[in-house]
Amino acid sequence: MKVRAAVGGSNGEDWDGYVGDDDDIEYDPEGTGVVVCVEPELRKEVDDLLLEAGIEEKQIIRWEPSL
Repeated sequence: MKVRAAVGGSNGEDWDGYVGDDDDIEYDPEGTGVVVCVEPELRKEVDDLLLEAGIEEKQIIRWEPSL
C-alpha cells in the first residue's frame, strides 16, 4: 500500500508532501482508494478529477470534520 498525502497549498508552512495538483503518480484505478478532505466549495472539482481518473464512487471516502 502506498499513501500519498497532498494539500492544495502550504500557505507558507513547512510541508514535505505533495502540493497542488501534481498528477505524476502511477496508480491502478481499480486498486486505488481515496480519502478526500476538502472545503465544501472544492468537493465537486475533486469528485470530477477522481471520476476522470477512473476512481469509482465505492473507492472514495469523504471525511467531513465536525464543527
